[in-house]
Amino acid sequence: MKKNKFIFNEGIDYFKEGNQSIWGAGDSETIKLLKKTNINGHWLNLAAGDGRYNNLFINKAAKVTAADIDEGALNKLFFLTPKNQQKKLDLKTLNIIKKFPFKDSSFDGILATGILYLFPEAILSRIFKEIFRVLKKGGALVFDFATDRKKTTIEGRTIKNNQVRYNNRQAEKLINKLMSDYEFKIIKSEVPQELTTIGSKKYYFSCNFLLVSGIKRL
Repeated sequence: MKKNKFIFNEGIDYFKEGNQSIWGAGDSETIKLLKKTNINGHWLNLAAGDGRYNNLFINKAAKVTAADIDEGALNKLFFLTPKNQQKKLDLKTLNIIKKFPFKDSSFDGILATGILYLFPEAILSRIFKEIFRVLKKGGALVFDFATDRKKTTIEGRTIKNNQVRYNNRQAEKLINKLMSDYEFKIIKSEVPQELTTIGSKKYYFSCNFLLVSGIKRL
């Protein structure tokens, strides 16, 4: 395995990208779900990036730990957090594929968006074991899982890379396996083709995705 094969960051100066998340306002279905979710206690925003969804729940949680491998993204997340909420926010730099630096049953809820579908099943299984370990019994887990991802250049050429790709059937089967110790539901949605600009990179992106919310039973 290449040393940096599963290191995902954008390698940009986040503060040059404006006073909002580089990923925009966020997906409407995810926003709707987070607004309906019972958020209290201590939450972990796993692979938080620059905090696209962080401000949707930090005002309801007693504390939020935002964790990501990219320190620059976390600095932008802190900057985007309302000053009256910053005292409730902890930042933690971590590599999601390694053991999480948290004690067992540390969190009342965990959010993970824009990340889990990038890993093969063997690594996902390790990540989900860590999620299960640090989540309290009865705690909430919310994550998205993009499928049928497609990236093309402005000219219409397909952008190929070595990232793992799942279709809906594969993803649903895998999620049911990984979530065997949760009561959960899946919402199916999609991202229609849209122009994405990250730093100097511009491309068209589209995908289907599964939005999963569950409660840890054990």
